[in-house]
Amino acid sequence: MHERLEPTLPGFYSDPSICRAGQDFYLTTSSFEYFPGCPLFHSRDLKTWRQIGHVLDRPELLPLDGAWISGGIYAPTIRHQQGRFYLITTNTSAPGRGPGGQNFIVHSDNPAGDWAGPLWIEGMWGIDPDLFWDEDGTCYAQWSQREQGCHVDMIRIAQAAIDPLRGKLLEPPRTLWTGSGGLGVEGPHLYRIPAGYLLSCAEGGTEYGHMQTLARSAKATGPFEPCPRNPVLTHRSLASAVHAVGHADLVEGPDGTWFGVCHGIRPQGYHPFHVCGRETFAFSVSWDDDGWPVLGEHGRLPERTITGTVSTNFSDEFTRATPPFDWNYLRNPIPENYRRTSGQLTIHGSRDRISENGRPSWIGVRQRSHTCRCETRLSIGFQGDGEAGLSVFQNLRHHACIGLRQLHGRVEGFTRIRLGDLVVEDAFDPDTDVEGLGLVAEPLHYHLEIVGSETQRRVKTIAARLLSTELGGLFTGVYFALYAEGEACLNTRQFTVYPGSG
Repeated sequence: MHERLEPTLPGFYSDPSICRAGQDFYLTTSSFEYFPGCPLFHSRDLKTWRQIGHVLDRPELLPLDGAWISGGIYAPTIRHQQGRFYLITTNTSAPGRGPGGQNFIVHSDNPAGDWAGPLWIEGMWGIDPDLFWDEDGTCYAQWSQREQGCHVDMIRIAQAAIDPLRGKLLEPPRTLWTGSGGLGVEGPHLYRIPAGYLLSCAEGGTEYGHMQTLARSAKATGPFEPCPRNPVLTHRSLASAVHAVGHADLVEGPDGTWFGVCHGIRPQGYHPFHVCGRETFAFSVSWDDDGWPVLGEHGRLPERTITGTVSTNFSDEFTRATPPFDWNYLRNPIPENYRRTSGQLTIHGSRDRISENGRPSWIGVRQRSHTCRCETRLSIGFQGDGEAGLSVFQNLRHHACIGLRQLHGRVEGFTRIRLGDLVVEDAFDPDTDVEGLGLVAEPLHYHLEIVGSETQRRVKTIAARLLSTELGGLFTGVYFALYAEGEACLNTRQFTVYPGSG
């Protein structure tokens, strides 16, 4: 009997990219409309991963004004070259920048420190950029580019030489490859291998038809010939616990062995749906007699997968001056609306609601397990009309909340379920002083609760399918979040996510 296939990074960690510097491995992922962006993980053994920060941790590196659902950061690539780390990515919501200026580079000598930039790249029209240094020192950028004015299928992998320290293309882009025939060739990564140059791409869309394909050339600039075994990694049409597998990146270890990361989803129920987003999985790489890589177990993620050590549990009692890296904000936060003191987090309400694409007072952590409980001990005060509480949040148009609100001087408990244009609200009398709020996640349901000194009371149940990517999302996963709006102020002493549904 096989072990259950588990992610290396559980929860919404999509479009992974990996690099090596000496004995150290570094891994980052997409972050979309959440701040800070591009979470950064470190490992020495490719099994034990620890988050050491975020690459895009300053507003000037990651402007997210007006970012819509699944806007923001797409598909970063992280690379190490001659002592310096580079990250190239796309900010699809960069204010004031058209499609020819949304790609940028940041760099650092210390990946856990500050990153310099951004260097905006004019003329790179597209998404999912990649960097590759050839043996003569030439740096090439590869990216996915849709032909302007053409049908969605007319997508190519473009390439141009680039100065990565100026963010400047040194030549007009050329077509490197158009893929193996699948929908939307994207996520290119170029590598030097003994048999020449290897180009790895994602195709088929990032849903259930997702797949990874390869091509090879004698030169970094092509022409590229497809691998006869394409797709080389996919779970489409399989009876598997994991689907939508693709967007892989490969890395060579110091001993010459290769390793890869990709993303996938863990659907629940029937018809299947997923709420944890696209998660990062790991696999080994071997080589066939013709010099082509074999990803995983003959193009599938191994059932006995290389699991990570990133915990699905989380607890913050706000005793540390700096917040744990698990926390994210929804778009760029307003700093003065958050005060972290010894033993307490205070969140002041924003005029922007969490159902708008402004700058709400919202802070959350990823859902990393299908069965867990989230609980916060808090108090909520009002200086006027407003609301505050706990949310299970897929995106600004699909979420559920429980909390307290003041309307025209009257305080009441409430639940709200927002499903696109449909909003269902219920008011309730808390009956007792609310000492906390909780939500229980199960594979098929979420339960919203109020917590008293000695009791907990379930107030509302919602089908998990309603907050799934299939129904209401694009590329992100569910967060458990605290928020405050209007003239409300939320004070919390503890925020915990732990396994089980009790």
